[in-house]
Amino acid sequence: MKIPVRPTAACRPAGFTLLELLVVIVIIGVLATLVSLSVSGRAVDDRMQAESRRLEQLLQLATDESQAKGLELGFRVTTEGVEFLAPDGRSGQWSVIEEGLFRPRTIASPFGLELRIDGRLQRPAVPVNSESPAPTALELDEEGRVEPQVLILSSGEVTAFTLDVLLPDNPAVYRVEGTALGQFSTARLQRPEDRP
Repeated sequence: MKIPVRPTAACRPAGFTLLELLVVIVIIGVLATLVSLSVSGRAVDDRMQAESRRLEQLLQLATDESQAKGLELGFRVTTEGVEFLAPDGRSGQWSVIEEGLFRPRTIASPFGLELRIDGRLQRPAVPVNSESPAPTALELDEEGRVEPQVLILSSGEVTAFTLDVLLPDNPAVYRVEGTALGQFSTARLQRPEDRP
């Protein structure tokens, strides 16, 4: 007759207790959350940088095109993105370039743009082909025409400006700066504390 033998502490099968498994799962969850927050924060920064570089390159191309073809061009920030303008050959009035490389561009949500000329914040214009209400008197000149905020002249001169690509509640800002000589640069800056 065999007598059942109870396992002693030294002979118990190896394994993990439920409590040990729960602790490991919690630790893995916390680490995964930290990694995802770090990656998503970096992804937002990368998108802001890409958007600012795209705008810098478009402005440089517009300057090159203006000089090569002897054209005067304009640029303005709208509530939805940016628009390039050219004077009409007959009337000389500015009109939005609708097709090609300089077609209207939207800025991916939730990013925003702030254009400053001589340090003064410029009010974004209502896009010409927008479902928004008609432009107000502040967005048109005295005769009701669309006007650029930045001029890009065939001589290579440009209205000096700064254009910030920003995200609400994000301390980083990517600034595209244009000098009067038509040179553009992009830099990452920290948003001043007094700015919203």
